[in-house]
Amino acid sequence: MDAGVAGIAGAAIGGVVGAGGAVVAAYLTGKLQGRSQFANWRRQVRRDASANFLARAMEGARILALCDAALNQGDIARARDELSRYEATESQMVVQGVVVAIEGPASLDRKAAEVKENLMLWGWYLGAAVATLSSRGDLAELTLDERARLQQIEGDFNEAGERFIQETRVIIEREEANRTV
Repeated sequence: MDAGVAGIAGAAIGGVVGAGGAVVAAYLTGKLQGRSQFANWRRQVRRDASANFLARAMEGARILALCDAALNQGDIARARDELSRYEATESQMVVQGVVVAIEGPASLDRKAAEVKENLMLWGWYLGAAVATLSSRGDLAELTLDERARLQQIEGDFNEAGERFIQETRVIIEREEANRTV
């Protein structure tokens, strides 16, 4: 084989190898980029699900606090109105809790369940307090024990909310760290 043919053959082989390498590199880059985009999308979905759930829970807590304030002022009719408003918010929170459960992970679902259970208990207890005060008459007030129980339940809800926020942060930060590796 003469030098010219060998040069052309070498160039052709080098071109094929180079093109093959470029195709493989493009494939791998695309695959890695796809994984990165999926991970980023997944992280965003979890963050949104958590934020929406917590926003509904905090709205429910705000309404229950207004109900509690109405009870403290002896305004049972306004307390009942606030409880009625709370029921719709509770339903929305439950739906958002289902989204958190689906999007996972299980540790976040458990923290969301704690928030949900504590808020629902607070709502239930306020409903019972409204019924109790209604049966006691116009000038009735909650006893110190009843008031302390309401404060404990509210505190339990707030603590559960903080644990949910912390767990959400851990999960999102972990996903961010895995995305950048």
